[in-house]
Amino acid sequence: MPTAGVTAKNRIKVARAGEGSASHHRPASRDEFRNAMVSAHMATNERSELSFDDYQLIAEGSYDWDSWIRPDETLHWTSNAGLAISGYSAAECRAMKRFPWPLVAKDDHITFELFDHLVGEHRPGNDLPVRFVRKDGSVIWVTVSWQPLHDRNGQYLGVRLSVRDRSWSLHNRYLDHFRPVAIELLAEIMPAARAGDMQRVYHLMTERAARALGVERVGIWFFDETGQSLVAVDRFSAVDYLHVEGGSLSLANCPRYRAALTGDQLVVATDAINDPVTSELADSYLRPLGIASMLDAPIVRGGRTIGVICHEHVGHMRSWYETELAFVESLSDFVTLALYAHEGMQLTERNRMLASIVELLPDPVVTVGLDGNPVYINEAAYQTHEPTAATGLREFKDQHISESYSPEALKFRNEVIVPAALQHGYWRGEVRLKTTQGTEIPVWQTMVAHRDRAGELKLLTSILRDLREQKGVESRLRESEAALRALNLELEARVVERTHRLELLNRELEAFFAAIAHDLDEPLLSIDGGGRSVLEEFGAKLPERARNLIQELTHSALRMRTLIRGLLTHSRTLQRHPAAEPLT
Repeated sequence: MPTAGVTAKNRIKVARAGEGSASHHRPASRDEFRNAMVSAHMATNERSELSFDDYQLIAEGSYDWDSWIRPDETLHWTSNAGLAISGYSAAECRAMKRFPWPLVAKDDHITFELFDHLVGEHRPGNDLPVRFVRKDGSVIWVTVSWQPLHDRNGQYLGVRLSVRDRSWSLHNRYLDHFRPVAIELLAEIMPAARAGDMQRVYHLMTERAARALGVERVGIWFFDETGQSLVAVDRFSAVDYLHVEGGSLSLANCPRYRAALTGDQLVVATDAINDPVTSELADSYLRPLGIASMLDAPIVRGGRTIGVICHEHVGHMRSWYETELAFVESLSDFVTLALYAHEGMQLTERNRMLASIVELLPDPVVTVGLDGNPVYINEAAYQTHEPTAATGLREFKDQHISESYSPEALKFRNEVIVPAALQHGYWRGEVRLKTTQGTEIPVWQTMVAHRDRAGELKLLTSILRDLREQKGVESRLRESEAALRALNLELEARVVERTHRLELLNRELEAFFAAIAHDLDEPLLSIDGGGRSVLEEFGAKLPERARNLIQELTHSALRMRTLIRGLLTHSRTLQRHPAAEPLT
C-alpha cells in the first residue's frame, strides 16, 4: 500500500493494520483495540487512568498477544493470546528470564537488540519483524510493537508489548526483500563502528539503501550546533557510485520540514516539489538536483533528533510502500546503534587509558559497590596500609568496607562522608583507617559518587593518601620550631643580660670621663687664667720672648680644655648610639 505525507513513526502501525483485512476471522483489528482502550478510558473518566482490570479485560479481547513488562524486566501480566501464538502458557512465560528474549530465534538476536535499545530510552517501537520459536519447536514470523507505560504522575511503569503473528501477512515482502538486507547491513556496520571507522559505516548504509530502494541518491546529515542547518557526513550517488563528504543545507526557511524531523516523523513525499513539507526545499535543493520524490527518516538519539537519512528519487515521481517505510525507519535506528557502538568503543578506549593511569598512581584507588565490597582496587593500595608487611592490602579484596574503619570512623563515613558525596558529587577530608594488622593510620580521603544515566547511585570510589609520612614531617617540624623558639628565648635573655652589663659599664665610663674632665679642667683653667693675668699686669715689662712663651702656654691650656670636653662629648654619644659591628 503506497503512503505519502509526513508520517509519525507509530502511524506505520495503523497503516499495516489494514494488511490484516485478509484475516477477517480475527475478532478485532489493532485500530479497534486502541479505540476500545480509549473508549474504556472515557467511560471511566472519574479516574485519571485505566485500572489494571480494565486493561486486562480489553487486552484479552484483542487478537494481539499483549503483555506488561515491569521496569525490572519481569513479566507482570500477559494475555491468553500468547498460548495460541507461542504454545506457552502465561505461567510459563512469567517464569522466563527477560521475556520475550527466550522466544526470539537465535539468528534474530541482532535485530531484536533494537528492542532493548529503544525500551532503555523509554521510546516506542512498531512492527519489528523477528522469528519466534514456539514450544513445539516450530518457527513463526511475528512483528513486535511496544509502548512505554506511565502513571498519571509520569512515573515509568514498564512497557506494553504487543506481538502479532505475521506468518499470514503481506509483510512477507519486507521479510523476503528488505530484512536480509537489514541483517547483512547491521552485521557489517557494527564491527566498523566498534573499530572507530564511522565513515565506512556511512558508506555501507548509503550504498545498501540506494540498492535496496532503487533510488539514485542517499545522504546522511547531522544538525550543526545551532540546530538550523544540516551538515552531510556522506552523500552517495548511485549513478556515479560516488561518495561526497561535507556540504551544508540551511533549514532557516524550512520550518515545516525541520519541525517534521525534530518531531521524530518520517517525511514521505511522492511529489517532493509540491509536498507541503518538502516544497520548502524545492528551489534550494530539489530542483537543482532533479529530485522528484523523497523518503527521509530522522536519526534520534537520547530522545532528540540529531540528523536525518535522506532517500531521494531522481526523475519521475514514485510512491513509497509501507515496507519501504519500515526499512528506512530501521536504517535510521541502525545509525543510532552505530553511533552508540562508536561511542562505546571510544569510552572503552578512554576507560582503558584512565585505568592504566589509575594503576600507575602512587595513591591507592578503591571502588566499592553499594554493599560495601570492593569491585576495583589499584596496585598502589596493596602497599599502602602496611608497607613493612608482606600482605599489605592484599586481603582487602575479600573484606567488607566496614573492616577498614573503626566503629566511630564507620559511623562518620555513613552519616557525613557518603551523604556529602551524594549531594556534591565528592567529599574530601582526613579519616582514620584500620590496617590489615589492626592498627589505625591517618589517611586523606577523596570519595567520588558514581551514578548511572537514571541518577541511581552505583559505586563509590575513594582515593586515599597515607598521611603517616606527612604527619611525621609535621611532628618533626613542630619539634624544630619549639627548639628554635627556646633558642630564641635563650638568646634574648643573653642579649638583655649583656645590654644591662653594657649600660652599667657605660655609666661607669661616663662617670670616669666626667671625673677626668673635672680634674684636668681646673688646673688648665688656672694655667690659662694665670698666664693672662701675667700678660695683663707685667706684659709691658717682660721681654718679647717671655710674652710669646706665656701666650703659647695659655693657648696650649685652652686647646687641652677643648680636647677634654670633645672627648667627653664623644663618649656620651657612643653610649647613646653604639657603632654597628659584624657578629662572629
